[in-house]
Amino acid sequence: MTRLKTLAPGLAEKLASASAEEVRTIVLEACRSAVRESGLHDDEVSGALDLLRRHKGPAQGLAERIAALVERWDERYLALQEESDRGTASPGEYLVVFSQARAASAVAFAISDDSLESSMEALYEAAMATESPERTALGWEDLLK
Repeated sequence: MTRLKTLAPGLAEKLASASAEEVRTIVLEACRSAVRESGLHDDEVSGALDLLRRHKGPAQGLAERIAALVERWDERYLALQEESDRGTASPGEYLVVFSQARAASAVAFAISDDSLESSMEALYEAAMATESPERTALGWEDLLK
């Protein structure tokens, strides 16, 4: 079971029967939205979004570089969360970094390969980058027929 199925079972079900073009369109829009909403500004991520937009196919090397960035951002958000728990940082600080890491992770999944599983993981990560993951996923579900 994918993480998307636990968050948005209806979306996961619709994706399973959607065309490859419909899946690519939803994934691209989700990644763009997650990057925009999280305030993420990174050249590698921007380049990956451009590849997705132009339908250039998987880019494993770029996906791996972005995944390495995600690991660093995850470490940073966990450190900020600990600081927040101690009262030396605000919760907003770690939530921003968390959202940016999830947005970048969505892009990394989206460009890693063309599988439905990677697309579902990209959508899950993109949803988690938003303030309301469930509502966001329902919006994407409504875009699929």
